[in-house]
Amino acid sequence: MLEKYADVFDIFATTDAKIVVKEDYDDYEGTYTLKELGGVTGDLQPYGGELLKNEYGLARECQKRFFCKRDDNIKEGVYLIIDDTSFEVVYVDEWDAGYIVMLNEVDLNG
Repeated sequence: MLEKYADVFDIFATTDAKIVVKEDYDDYEGTYTLKELGGVTGDLQPYGGELLKNEYGLARECQKRFFCKRDDNIKEGVYLIIDDTSFEVVYVDEWDAGYIVMLNEVDLNG
């Protein structure tokens, strides 16, 4: 059955995300704009900070992980917007098929 799929993402990738960054930050007003860098489709799963600490040795807030193809725009500090929910990328791990992206839910006002 797996032979007919080009890669693992053809089977499990069902979640679309916009990749955005903050720019034009105004320190005085505390405002910024959001610039969209692109989009990616992946597999979104629940994940916790305790697992992040146990598996990667990182003490960071984290509620989700996102498996996706490699994309140069995905790195720590950028944001993924999924179904009107914003997540900051707190860690990116490379594996054979792509990235495992650890996400922390945040409020963006841009």
